[in-house]
Formats: sequence, C-alpha cells, structure tokens
Amino acid sequence: MALPHTRLHAYALAFGRLGLMIGLHVPMLTALESAADSLPDPRAKRDLFAALRDVRTGANLSDALRRRCPSLPDLTIDMIRDAERERRLPDALPIIADYLLDAAGEGKPHRKKQEV
Repeated sequence: MALPHTRLHAYALAFGRLGLMIGLHVPMLTALESAADSLPDPRAKRDLFAALRDVRTGANLSDALRRRCPSLPDLTIDMIRDAERERRLPDALPIIADYLLDAAGEGKPHRKKQEV
C-alpha cells in the first residue's frame, strides 16, 4: 500500500532532521522528539511519538518504527536497522530521507543512489 505523498514527505523530513541532529551529537531521544514534533502530517507525527515512547523504554529505533509506523515501507525500516548495526545512522538517515522523497516522486531525477 502506497503512502500518501504528504506522509512520505513527513517521514523524509523527520529522518533528515533526525540524522542531522544525532550527527551533531544531540541525544537520540531529544532528536527524535524534535523531529516528530516538527511534522505537518498528524498521523506520521502520532506514529513517531509512539515510536519515541518505545525508544525511551529501550527499543532500538528500527524496532520501534516497525511496531509504531506500520505504513512506513519495510525497506526503509530495514535500511535503518542496518545503519544501526553498522553505527552509521547519522550518515544513513539523510540518504533514507532522499529515498522516501524519490518514492514520492520528489527526488532529484538524475541522482545516483548511494548504498546505505
């Protein structure tokens, strides 16, 4: 099931911001709360706040997203899980955000995909 374009944009915005903030050493919980709070899509915002609650209780981000954001594409969650395992989450999240924008038809048309 394809997500509405606004939801894809919201997730892309959140992951781009989250990657930037944790790359600047903002604590994960603070960064995730800020990223979720900034979202214009109410369902994506609600789902990310639910994921934040799971992360606060010890879940890793990918597991929390899988549980709380059921409409998020599985490939996106898999990329986040792999980035967590490889400790490359700050670098991977902007790439994942670009992937979501491409999925919504908003990406840069000739950009070559980077591997995560």
